[in-house]
Amino acid sequence: MSTLNNIIPIMTSDTSPYGQAFSSGVLSTAYTAWYAFNDNLGQSWVSSQVAYPHYLGYKFNKISKIDGYSITSRNFDGNDLTAMLKDWVLEVSKDGISYTVIDIQIGVVWTSKGEEKTFLLNKAVNCKYVRLRINANNGYSQTVSTLGRLKVFGSEGENNKLIIKNPTTNEHYSLSDNTLIPLPDPSIKNMLLYGIEQGKEIQLDVPFTKHRHFNDTPVVNVSGKVSTHDIGKVNTLNIKELRENEDFEPIFTWYNTNMTSNTAPSPLVASGSSLFNSNYDYYKPFNGTNFDWSDSWTSNKPKAYVQLDFNEIKKVNMISITTWNEPNSTTSPKRFSISASTNGTDFETILNEITLSEWVYNTEKVFFLNEDKNYRAFRINVEESFGAPYVSIGKIKLGYKREVN
Repeated sequence: MSTLNNIIPIMTSDTSPYGQAFSSGVLSTAYTAWYAFNDNLGQSWVSSQVAYPHYLGYKFNKISKIDGYSITSRNFDGNDLTAMLKDWVLEVSKDGISYTVIDIQIGVVWTSKGEEKTFLLNKAVNCKYVRLRINANNGYSQTVSTLGRLKVFGSEGENNKLIIKNPTTNEHYSLSDNTLIPLPDPSIKNMLLYGIEQGKEIQLDVPFTKHRHFNDTPVVNVSGKVSTHDIGKVNTLNIKELRENEDFEPIFTWYNTNMTSNTAPSPLVASGSSLFNSNYDYYKPFNGTNFDWSDSWTSNKPKAYVQLDFNEIKKVNMISITTWNEPNSTTSPKRFSISASTNGTDFETILNEITLSEWVYNTEKVFFLNEDKNYRAFRINVEESFGAPYVSIGKIKLGYKREVN
């Protein structure tokens, strides 16, 4: 645990001296985001007067480790304490698109101006973005949020490097400064060519815990010998320096929606153009399961749409659709397109209309989108089913494929 070292500098603008302060909006230029990171409690950030949630955050210049934060109430006018945030979550991200909740606070009351409350995390986490997602204030009649100062505790940037210490010489070695070198394999030859004789520590090119290689078909070499092998978890083509407490980042990432109604969990909202009846509600494809015919969205006509609004911008370049789990393939989408929106109202096509020759029930298909732009709402527009007077979808997943260098 750090000794409460605030790693956000005293900001003099949204981008000075470094990093970036950001928010979902401000009430006016007198309450801009960087005021939450300066040293004057007479100034403060005040959100725009819009529906919750509100956001306030900071972008570090490099991946940093955080283990706590503090919030100080502002010292300005009579509405300080009732406008102060009451319910919020702290979220972190490495790309500014996909956020993870690391702390939840409900019902926090402020009793005096300039009051600082500190919140320590159970486990330190690495991130490049950190933000408060505020869901309510302390009773102020307008839908605004405010605070005087936000501090984030931890260590910034290079302190998080994974390094190896020589127990004899106390020297430290790292891939980043070329004193820790990759080794193709642990052969005697490579030990002598690249190893300690060269004054450097060694490391296998890829840890075996990060391998996965399958060769289901036996290979016959030129001498007539047959060989196969299966060695681990992820087939890695090159090595990058791993950082302390950082999980291995998968190539494919799916957002877990797990909806229990059309508006839960907040801020997700599922909707559409028509329902067969309420047993086949719009949220069903986004609940994470596909047990049977009732665990699906079903329209009352073959031309219909269903959509999910994240209510925040998301990186999505692939969409998975699974037909309903009922021995009837005539309800599957045959001709459809996919559109998306940045504001939840105006939609543009991100996957042109396609026509399928067949789509068996309870079968998943993944559609990749060549889109650089990010959106908040996504809509499946079905134009035709495979013959039924309605259309059904059992499960929809949205996610992104990471670029592999």
